[in-house]
Amino acid sequence: MTGSNDAAAPSTAVGYQLNQRRGSNVKASSKHPSDAISIENDKGKRSLKKHPDLPQSKTRGFYDPLAGLQSTLPDDDDEMQQVITLESHKTCVYEAKPYYSHSILTITFFVYFFWSLGYFAYRAVETLNDETYFTLAYSVAFIIVEFVSFVASILHLNNFTNPVTNILVEKLPDILRRQKKDYPNVNAYICCYKEPPSIVAETMMKAMSLTYPADKLTVGILDDSSNFRETRGWAHVQSMERNFLTFLLRQSVYLVYDANAPDSTIIDDPQGALKETEERLKASVKEAIDSEVQWFVEYFLLNAWAVASEADHLVPAESLGMPDNSERELLAELRADDFSAYRTFTEEDLERLDRFTIDGLQVLWHGSAFFRPLVRAVLWRRSGLSNYLRSLNMDNKLRYVTPEALSIAHYRVLCLGREVVPNDVVSAGNIRIDFEPTGEVYAPRGSYLRRRKPAIPHNKAGNINNALFNESTESDMEFILLLDADQQPHPDFLLRTLPYFYADSGANTAFIQTPQFFKNIYPADDPLGHRNMEFYGPVMEGRGAYGAAPFVGTNAVFRRRCLCEVGGIMYNSVTEDMYTGMKLHTAGYKSLYHNEVLALGSAPVDIKETLEQRKRWAQGAVEIFSLTPWNLLRRRLGMRKMLYNLDSCIYPFLSPTAFFYGLSPLLMCLWAVPIVVEDPVIFVIVGVLPVMILPRVINYMILRAKRPHEENRVAQSLWVEPTDLWRAEQTYFAFAGTYLSSWHAGRLAIKNLIRKYNVKRSLSMWNWNREFLNKPTPKVDVTAPAALTKAATATKKPAAKKKGPTEQTFRTSIKDGDQIKNTRLFMWNVALFAINIFAMVIALLRFNCHPEQIWLLVVVWGFAFSTCWHLWSFIPMAIRSSENQWPYASSYHAHNIMIGSILGILVVLFLAENLRICNIGQSGGITKGIISGYKA
Repeated sequence: MTGSNDAAAPSTAVGYQLNQRRGSNVKASSKHPSDAISIENDKGKRSLKKHPDLPQSKTRGFYDPLAGLQSTLPDDDDEMQQVITLESHKTCVYEAKPYYSHSILTITFFVYFFWSLGYFAYRAVETLNDETYFTLAYSVAFIIVEFVSFVASILHLNNFTNPVTNILVEKLPDILRRQKKDYPNVNAYICCYKEPPSIVAETMMKAMSLTYPADKLTVGILDDSSNFRETRGWAHVQSMERNFLTFLLRQSVYLVYDANAPDSTIIDDPQGALKETEERLKASVKEAIDSEVQWFVEYFLLNAWAVASEADHLVPAESLGMPDNSERELLAELRADDFSAYRTFTEEDLERLDRFTIDGLQVLWHGSAFFRPLVRAVLWRRSGLSNYLRSLNMDNKLRYVTPEALSIAHYRVLCLGREVVPNDVVSAGNIRIDFEPTGEVYAPRGSYLRRRKPAIPHNKAGNINNALFNESTESDMEFILLLDADQQPHPDFLLRTLPYFYADSGANTAFIQTPQFFKNIYPADDPLGHRNMEFYGPVMEGRGAYGAAPFVGTNAVFRRRCLCEVGGIMYNSVTEDMYTGMKLHTAGYKSLYHNEVLALGSAPVDIKETLEQRKRWAQGAVEIFSLTPWNLLRRRLGMRKMLYNLDSCIYPFLSPTAFFYGLSPLLMCLWAVPIVVEDPVIFVIVGVLPVMILPRVINYMILRAKRPHEENRVAQSLWVEPTDLWRAEQTYFAFAGTYLSSWHAGRLAIKNLIRKYNVKRSLSMWNWNREFLNKPTPKVDVTAPAALTKAATATKKPAAKKKGPTEQTFRTSIKDGDQIKNTRLFMWNVALFAINIFAMVIALLRFNCHPEQIWLLVVVWGFAFSTCWHLWSFIPMAIRSSENQWPYASSYHAHNIMIGSILGILVVLFLAENLRICNIGQSGGITKGIISGYKA
């Protein structure tokens, strides 16, 4: 949608439609479909004013929120012409445009590769310190560490050889109209574990406000907290109910009430003064409507019983009767089952609930918190709520929320819990609560799902697979949008990602990945390296050019069929996202990257949470490296894509090189140097230029690369900034201790896997080829809501108590000991920082006595200064007591001030003649190996 009114109207950010699928009789004027809508019901025919900001379809079909495009097929008159057009030419959906300087970037990469090979040949022949066997071993170890770093650098730079930017050429409504297709069904799953309910509620509100036909969208909360009796689960259900009712009632008010002032013409308003006043009036009216709707929904959630029986003249007549036998039987069944939420209410049960007395509803209310939305749905339909609302209108307390709007905002709640599910690998029973609109106005369907965890819960992968295989069918959804609890999507998320699936090669596309962006950090103050713009910029676009964009766990749209064919989200790794992407690529599917910020999240700002997160990622990389048959990947994907995945898995194994570099300055001061240079000029040309300068040149070229621009973007695209390159180098040292500790955790996970499944052959091939899930039951309608709610009550018996796996409490899942260990891991960084400061001081005091030793001073200072440069930013984060203390202590400028202070102290020591201790230790041979290697 475009235009000035769209930004101000909350209704234009979401799509709602008139409910024809549910059997209501909704008609548009036969002459002018954009005129007032006529609605027929049992009480007669009434005319409802349309909302001008929501365009009306000009062909047959239901109400459409997307720029006048209908959600049904066009008229038959244009069918033949469209078929001829489609056969004559195919319209390009998106273009993959390379960077304007990618050729120069590729040439520079190859120059760096071959020049570095020459450097290592020169190092092995000319610069080894062979004074003793020990110094020779140290020199060989140093050159091996350098070569390992070079190989890792080559793997990383391989991502930049041919980066491209995907630019959408055609919009989704135009694509569907051209291909004569309806909008696909989409399920937006919000995965939550221990996030605060307020964050989950905000994400859910954004997801329900996606610009998409409401009857094609389902928003689900996948609650994976450990104990279902905890108030956290109840808060998620209430948040789902609040957002659903707010959306539904707001659209009903917009349909009933004309929220727009009369539009003036250029003749009436030549200066534009009336137009400006009208826009302010429209915005204020919409704000007033939203406020009234939010107040009424909140009041109803908190005072449902007061609304039903506040006064005698407001008590509904149907609530004054005595309970009948059907009510007693249903309550007896519920009591026999201890009001278990793992229960399905059939259609017959829902009909009996509509006839319940107030006393019976109160028994159900107090039986289980998960039944309360069901009780409130019954109270919503009763006359007491309309009478109470009418009294508020008569007293002028509410103006826009009227009984007429309430009469078309009908919905129902489905409780679809089960003790036994088709795939018991991922769940030992599910609690499921669905919110579905049943009136003339449509809202996205809401769904709450939580599982009873089995003995091996498989964490996030098991949570998603439970929804995928146990609670959905192929007819329910064609695409899946996966979001983390803190990732709030942009309204146009689906409109900007779904077009890729409708391209000529879109049938082979498994998922579309978008970047992660965190709103609580800034490029100038990101000491923990969360932005990771080098990865979400050129790395992702480089891999996406070959259809190998990795899955990062959130902000991605999947084709359900492709995900089911590989067994869902992969297991046996805590980083199931990257593993799933590799499996899909090996199965022959491709993935693309859309570089546009379509979701905003929150990154951890605490050092404990960050180290815990980084350790989990590194452990997952160790597990994937051990469980992946790399030779099989090379044969199926090719060398380039195999190296892409290898680059994502080897970084934990590079942590010893960081410690080696960090300890080298002290070893150089107290023992020997590993590099003997006879001609510094040759060393600078052969060694410094390819090793130190060319990688920076490549990074600078990436930083300043000219990228294609798309004019129709709705959000910014991510790109590398100078501080991002610095943070990427910084994390190499700062997380070395954390990555090293992940080796042990990954090794234990692999040992437990071998012991559990008694693997006696190649572990990687066994894991890659085995079935990760029980195959979905062939009776696909078993998981459909209609099949569950239409079950015969006569054959249903009170469920016997099933002794399932013990529920884990939420508090025991928070391991304080692990957080303390992660904090201690950071002490490696503090120790390395102190060691390098000590080495710089010792080098200054020892090597500034003779001119031939100045080169030693430069080498030691260079290594030590570089290590301190990268480690300092994390130290304030570790010692501060709160997020507000020293907020900019780790910023780029504070970093430079600290380093400048160290340099100043060293210069003072350099100039102080009386502080030199040149003769200490020379007779004992401490500096003998150092000086002998540098006498030319």
